[in-house]
Amino acid sequence: MRDMLVCKDIWLLIQHGKDKPDKIDALAWEAMHLKLAAYIWCFIDTSLYNNFNDETEADVLWKKIGSKFETKNALNRVSIFRKIMRQRYQDGSSMVEYMNAFQVY
Repeated sequence: MRDMLVCKDIWLLIQHGKDKPDKIDALAWEAMHLKLAAYIWCFIDTSLYNNFNDETEADVLWKKIGSKFETKNALNRVSIFRKIMRQRYQDGSSMVEYMNAFQVY
C-alpha cells in the first residue's frame, strides 16, 4: 500500500501529517487529506470499517491501520511462528483447507 501511495505522489500527506507545507493552500491540503483517506478506504475490508470509520485524516488513519496490523515485537513473531510450525496435515482432510490455514498468519 505504501508503494502505491508513493507512486501516486500522495505519500507526502502521510509524511507531513497536519504540518502542511507553506506552498500549499490550507483548503487544498485538507481536500488532499480527504481524498487520500478515501483512497485508503477503498482497500479496507468492510468487516473492518468499525475500527477506522471515524478517521478522515490520512496520516491518523494510516497510523491506526499500522498499529492494528503490524507485528511490532518479537513475542508476536514467535507466537505466529509456533502456530505455523504446529500446522499438520490430517489424512483425509482437504489440502485446500490446510493451505488456507497458512494464509491467516
